[in-house]
Amino acid sequence: WDFGDGVGTSNSASPTYTYGNHGVFNVQLIVTSDLACSDTFNLNIQVDTLPLTDAGPDITYCFGDTAQINATGASSYIWTPATGLSNPTIANPKVFTTTTTTYTVVGIGANGCFKSDRITVTVNPLPVIDAGNDLAVCIGDTVILGGIPSGPVGAKYTWTPSTQLNFDTVQNPICSPLVTTMYYLEVEDGNACVAIDSILVTVNPLPVVDAGVDTVMCKGDIVQMQASGALTYAWSPIIGLSDPFIANPIAFPDTTTTYIVIGTDINGCFDRDTVVVEVFDVTISDIELCETESVRLSPVLSGDTTGITYLWSPSADLNNDTIKNPIANPLVTTKYFLEVRNALGCYDIDSMIVEVKPKPIADFELDFTPECEGLLTNIENRSINGIDYKWIVNGSLDTISGFEPLLDFTFNSVNSVTLIAQNQSCSDSIIKAVNIGNVDNYLELVQTNVFSPNGDGINDVFRINYKGDLANCVEVTIFNRWGEVVYTSNTEKSGWDGRTQSGEKAAPGTYFYVIQLQDAQVKGSVFLTK
Repeated sequence: WDFGDGVGTSNSASPTYTYGNHGVFNVQLIVTSDLACSDTFNLNIQVDTLPLTDAGPDITYCFGDTAQINATGASSYIWTPATGLSNPTIANPKVFTTTTTTYTVVGIGANGCFKSDRITVTVNPLPVIDAGNDLAVCIGDTVILGGIPSGPVGAKYTWTPSTQLNFDTVQNPICSPLVTTMYYLEVEDGNACVAIDSILVTVNPLPVVDAGVDTVMCKGDIVQMQASGALTYAWSPIIGLSDPFIANPIAFPDTTTTYIVIGTDINGCFDRDTVVVEVFDVTISDIELCETESVRLSPVLSGDTTGITYLWSPSADLNNDTIKNPIANPLVTTKYFLEVRNALGCYDIDSMIVEVKPKPIADFELDFTPECEGLLTNIENRSINGIDYKWIVNGSLDTISGFEPLLDFTFNSVNSVTLIAQNQSCSDSIIKAVNIGNVDNYLELVQTNVFSPNGDGINDVFRINYKGDLANCVEVTIFNRWGEVVYTSNTEKSGWDGRTQSGEKAAPGTYFYVIQLQDAQVKGSVFLTK
């Protein structure tokens, strides 16, 4: 065989040959017998082109989605496998396979030639999500939506509707629904695949709890409560109730009480209501009073006060014993009783103690001793019944505490001193004016006017003494009758011994002294004798 393309030959009886190009080729067959006889046969064969079959690029989609594939290059097509295709004999069938599949398409040309191609359809799974189990809540409650977890890490979350959610793009938002709502969770993973789940949040109304009507009663009586609107009940406070966990307990409070009842319905939702049981009651509290003072007594009443009457005892020291608020002026500690009755015949009694406390009496005296820097104040606190003492000088906001503290004054000043004396309950005060004169008003000289420096040990030295600490600021100068200085010193020295500054004995006679203290002078004389 010679296949006519200059390439292919064969010695087989029935060869198969594939042409590499299309065109018209003359095929020659030479047949030779065993006797060397031969014959030749020629045949023209036309080789057509193959179709350019193209299945298209591979595609990827998410589970549950559909896509359209599109083959080109031929006149007709056959897709295999046919599973997951809308029509396996068209060029562009829709594909909805649920698993990753490789499809083969055979394209057939107009000349009957065919060629195949492949396309892989990759199916990504949807993210595994959980919006949580359906919930039932009471109106006003909050609940957390979503599962544990609600979806894969790193996914995008969207809750709808966003109404009554604190955030609508988180795994587990906090929900505060006002009405029953179906919430939808949409989760998109990294492959852009989206899964949707839902949760129904049923909102149950609160029970309409009624604790009953307010009532009034006498102390010692009983009243039956009557709550309604719920399945179970809990009353508080429990004091004064026969059973706080039933709808209709017996109440016997000693004082006016506001009871709260919490009622719970079959859905576990609860609400509350209150009822006031007013007990006819009087309460008076002990008080303290200072001597000579008066006080208005103030009882506290509850319950029905219609047609109320009052009776206080003992009536002594009361301005009126049949009114609510008499004025008491007891001289000693007294216990008062109050009896009350109302128009319903209810009766109550209570007592109080008015404790009369001794009142302090503030009083003081001041004495002054001169010093170089000013006056030393000597306080004599004459107050009685006091415990704490506060002193105020010239209206200062800074008080001085103490029984007899040190107070500072200057010469030539006008002052005021206030003393406040206090005990546990009472106080008293007194204000005194303190006028300070010149320094010489406060010198109290202690000296003699005759001395005899003869060495007999009796009155040998002339000394000037002072009340107060003036040793460092007083100068004493003694002159003879001609004005000559015979002696100068301060009080730290031992005094004048009758000798002049040169050490000679001074002549008998009268000598004159000058005492200088700051700007003040005190003058006098002394007689020297033998």
